[in-house]
Amino acid sequence: MNFWKSLLTDKSFWAAIIALATSILVALNVPQGSIAQITTLISAAGVVVAYVISDGIKQAAAIKAQAQIEMTKASIEAKR
Repeated sequence: MNFWKSLLTDKSFWAAIIALATSILVALNVPQGSIAQITTLISAAGVVVAYVISDGIKQAAAIKAQAQIEMTKASIEAKR
């Protein structure tokens, strides 16, 4: 899972996907306007995917930190 998180949040990966799509579309003689629209959609999808993954990582870290705080408080209370 770490591999996929790393890959999908990497700007270079999305640039490579856009370059691949553009090259294929040019080879298929797709009009320039359509190529621009398709690359824009890929860019937007990349931004959304990266945001969702990054936000999930951030929320997971916050939950873990809160759990550690609560466990520490419970441990302190148990010693009293």
